[in-house]
Amino acid sequence: MDELESRLTALDIHPMNADAYTPVPESELQQLEGEIGSHLPEDYRWFLNRYGESSFKMAVSYPSSQIPGGYSFGFYFGANASGDGVLANYNFYKGQFPKGVVPIGEASLGDLYLLATTGPNRGSVYYWCHDGGGWEDEAEEYSSRGQAVPDSVKYSCLEQVAPSFTSFVLGLQPDED
Repeated sequence: MDELESRLTALDIHPMNADAYTPVPESELQQLEGEIGSHLPEDYRWFLNRYGESSFKMAVSYPSSQIPGGYSFGFYFGANASGDGVLANYNFYKGQFPKGVVPIGEASLGDLYLLATTGPNRGSVYYWCHDGGGWEDEAEEYSSRGQAVPDSVKYSCLEQVAPSFTSFVLGLQPDED
């Protein structure tokens, strides 16, 4: 975790709306893991235990070949007591994303970064554009036949940006002014 810690420090991570970091309580982590039916990836669990709700003092983005300047990054979700809890966001969006996909932070204007915690893409970080369309039309076809909507349909509205939480943090870049 040293490399992850070094990158977070270099990007000048800081607590949101507080003077000190508020790690996510173990009880909330266990509740989230119970909801998703799996343990969180170790690097992300470490992050929540250390930082919780946080942001960077400088504007940062994740590079994209499709979006000039990349995908902006706003802040990481933390404990439910913060008002932007990772567990609360998971419960709010449950059903909209594939099973085990957890919102981990906000990009901007309602767009989200998400983490796959189960399945073959476990650990991968995704970007979701809130107004980029969804999978509802295709889902209606399954529903009309009395079939469950497969996760592959729900993944169609997400863009994988990094293979792991650590890779995601290492890839964040300060915005050029």
